[in-house]
Amino acid sequence: MENSFAYLYDTTVVQETFDNQNLFDIISCTEHKTLNLKRRQQIHVEKKIYYILKGKVMTSRNGVILAIDGENNFIGLESLFTEDLSRDTFFILENAVLLEFDTEEALYNLLSLQEGCVHLILQEKRRLEQLTRTYVCIHKKGKEKLQYALSYLAKEFGVATDKGILIPKCFNKSIISNFANLTMNSLKRILDTLEKEGWLEIENNCLIIREEHVDSYFNFFRTDVKHHLTRTN
Repeated sequence: MENSFAYLYDTTVVQETFDNQNLFDIISCTEHKTLNLKRRQQIHVEKKIYYILKGKVMTSRNGVILAIDGENNFIGLESLFTEDLSRDTFFILENAVLLEFDTEEALYNLLSLQEGCVHLILQEKRRLEQLTRTYVCIHKKGKEKLQYALSYLAKEFGVATDKGILIPKCFNKSIISNFANLTMNSLKRILDTLEKEGWLEIENNCLIIREEHVDSYFNFFRTDVKHHLTRTN
């Protein structure tokens, strides 16, 4: 997608200029309000866009987890050009602080700038990559699915410790099994196997992934997703 803008911006400019922080700087000029939300609350994106200042938000559709987003990410931004979000449910995974924007005002603010449409296109690209990761993961074998799910959670939300990357407690076994598209019995069996193999440690019901395993498997899966996107384009 970045190559599509090569005649206007080089790759470095695209990566540095059209990230979430710069998009937030534009949209934050729009009138908004601050929401302090508790764990397990739901938010509705009909005619609203949210920016996560603190916490984590899970997006699901028909009981299937589509995405998990953390700080400095937008929720519902794709509602600017699709109505599909009416079928999605957004759960707060831990106490969160969100900024709420009106969709129409945010869109007007964005499109008043030359770069506004580029931001929207690149946000849609990121959303499609996220959905593709979910699709590719679903078609992997059980052990691979869980390794990807845990690597992703560790890479995006993990806390570094002496033993490895600690996955936050808000990602309980129910969420992990759903995210990896596994039954609870399969999850327990594969976790036991990975622990015996030294791929992870289970300490006080918390999962700790060795850092080298997180990096190697996450990069491997990212390459797999990239190949899938190339084949479908």
